[in-house]
Amino acid sequence: MAGKRKTNPAGSSNPLRGDVLRVLGVLKVATVDQIQRIALPHLTYRHTDKKTPSERKTARTASHLGALADLRKHGLTENGGRTKDGDVLRNLTAKGLEAASYELVRPVGEMGGTACGAGSSGASHPMAVNETVIAMLRPKPDLALLADEPADARAAAQAAVDAPDGIGTIASYATGVPLPTAGTWTTPGRGSAQADIVLTAPEAGVPLLFIEVDNCHETAQEIAAKIDKYMRLFQRKVKDTDGTERPMWRTRWPASEGRYGDVPHPPVLLVFNKVGARNPDNTVRQLAELARPHWEGQPKRGGYHLDDRKIPIVATGLRMLREHGPAGPVFLRLGRDRMEPLLEAIGNRRREDADVRVQEAERDPQEAYRAELKFLAEQKAADRDARRPICATCGAKFTDERWETTAASPKPGRRWYPTLCGECEDRAIEAGRQADQAERERHEQEEVQAEMRPLQALGLSATAEAAYLALVEQGPQTLSELGDRPTLAGAPVDGLQYAVTELSDIGLVSRTDDRLTAQPPRAALEAVAERRAREARIAHDSAALLSRFWLDHTSGSSYVEVVDTSHNSDAIQRRVHDEAVAEVRALWIGPVGGGDREPEIDTDALKAMARGIAYRVVYSATILQDPKALELAHECVDRGEQARVFPDLAMNLALCDNRFAVVSVTAPDRAGHHSVVVQPSGLLDALIGIFESHWRMAVPLPPAGEAVESGASPTSEARQLLSYLSAGLTDESIARELGVSERTVARRIARLQEVLGARTRFQLGVQASRCGWL
Repeated sequence: MAGKRKTNPAGSSNPLRGDVLRVLGVLKVATVDQIQRIALPHLTYRHTDKKTPSERKTARTASHLGALADLRKHGLTENGGRTKDGDVLRNLTAKGLEAASYELVRPVGEMGGTACGAGSSGASHPMAVNETVIAMLRPKPDLALLADEPADARAAAQAAVDAPDGIGTIASYATGVPLPTAGTWTTPGRGSAQADIVLTAPEAGVPLLFIEVDNCHETAQEIAAKIDKYMRLFQRKVKDTDGTERPMWRTRWPASEGRYGDVPHPPVLLVFNKVGARNPDNTVRQLAELARPHWEGQPKRGGYHLDDRKIPIVATGLRMLREHGPAGPVFLRLGRDRMEPLLEAIGNRRREDADVRVQEAERDPQEAYRAELKFLAEQKAADRDARRPICATCGAKFTDERWETTAASPKPGRRWYPTLCGECEDRAIEAGRQADQAERERHEQEEVQAEMRPLQALGLSATAEAAYLALVEQGPQTLSELGDRPTLAGAPVDGLQYAVTELSDIGLVSRTDDRLTAQPPRAALEAVAERRAREARIAHDSAALLSRFWLDHTSGSSYVEVVDTSHNSDAIQRRVHDEAVAEVRALWIGPVGGGDREPEIDTDALKAMARGIAYRVVYSATILQDPKALELAHECVDRGEQARVFPDLAMNLALCDNRFAVVSVTAPDRAGHHSVVVQPSGLLDALIGIFESHWRMAVPLPPAGEAVESGASPTSEARQLLSYLSAGLTDESIARELGVSERTVARRIARLQEVLGARTRFQLGVQASRCGWL
């Protein structure tokens, strides 16, 4: 029954069988009514239209009867007689007990026996134990499942919901637990006993509670003898698995150690069910005297007792427990004279109150001393505030930090305004900085103008540039007048004529009646730019033509080209984005080459996506550990990119449609990187196949802001299991290494997948790496 349940041929009761196994796994023997009240308490408030209580009971227990019938058919349960009221008793078989252990997540060795034959005498004591568990649990109905029921039924359910809570869940309880005063837990020795109920609910303030149920048949002496066995168990010490000697009960149940000198034993609750002839009040009074050495603590000044190595013994009646629950004042602790809620009864409230009084008594002198120190500090602060400087600009008082700064010497080369507050000084420094910046920019502009050589950059001579600038500044002039300009003084006549010819050829100067006139530069120079761009295109086409000619007449590979991109790393990648027609596919491990390059978004890729190019990218799983890179990847996904993650990628690969590929690798000197361009060929087909294989195996990039639950760090067992999985071990090998069964390994892996939100083991590895568990 562990893990995935088998499909039930009947089908209808499949969801309820686990409830039945859990309840019977705890109670051992129960009626279907008790199973229903614990598992699905809302059914108690249904079927109110039935005429008789018997009909209502039959209707509300029908689902669980079907589940019991299925379990019985599979050999997991059996009928075990009847109660005195005629209800059929149900109990687990040995096979069913094993199945229940999986449902309760308990070792089979801690499940106890099957309770076969418990109904031979009407099972009055097991029924009282079960009713005690129900009274402690106080199962709450789900009001949402009763929305269509009559108003009186909903009101009764609401009252149950509003009543004080019970303690724990059905899994918090165990019944028929051995108390081995000799022997072991699995094989108790002679003289040992059994606890009717053991409750472990530390989340509810009850780390460990033993419960004994009496139908008012036992004498005070018999109960005292059982308390004596409890004491012998609590005092018994054994060596734990780490070799440390400790009380035997602590090897099975965790509990706080308490304070030094006040470490009580676990409490014992006595629940009396008024069935027999004995008066429980008299029994409790007699028990208090008989068991006094076991429960009576040492009285202390302050009106409390130290319960060191004593058993808190508490008594109540089943009727009162049903009515008020564990939170009601219906529990009497031996040695006390008042009824209390359970948590107060098993605790030591008077000790806590005495501790508070001691702390308050110690706190009063300390508070007076602290008040005096506070007064002196306030007086000193007032005196200091009276001497605090005031800003010469805004009139605000200086802060302590500003006051201390102005009292110190200024740093060399820094503007300093000791009469201003911090904000006013910042504004003054900023104003000075802006003035300095404006002055620097003015000087830089003058230097740029003085060094401007726009026409020389186009290949014209310095004389031609000086002549054009002189014509722009002075207007039309003759050649001789132009030669008299200071910037052209000393220029030979033939050199000046050649310069005018240069300017005329590109349309910057016109000649009319021996006078030279400067023309607007934009149209003339744009014509030059267009002509040169045309020449560049012709050169590009010629390069392609000659490259093919060269490849046809040499022995070099025609489809592989190694390009040194150490100084122009973006040019070759830009071709992929600019020349793509339909789709770009890429494997990305991050920046390659020397230095600690920060990841950044490729603007050329964003432009390509904007014009409709599809992008599929497989990122290395290391991106999950780099918040900056992960943020950029999510931004690309928002722009339309399809992104997936794969644990180990070996290279950066970019595919431009099916036309060519670019593989980027680190340069030999590790100061940059090289790119290998692969044209259409068998190698290109292989690279495309590599990408598609990685794409199929990769998992989608986790959405932005998605986290793995659990809130929790992995256990050492989880880390060991993940390390074995990452090493490629099979379930059989892992089971052998851990000393468990293959079934246990599969169950633990399934739990890890559930915690990390992974559907497959590969996704489990990715999520574990993302969380830093590997």
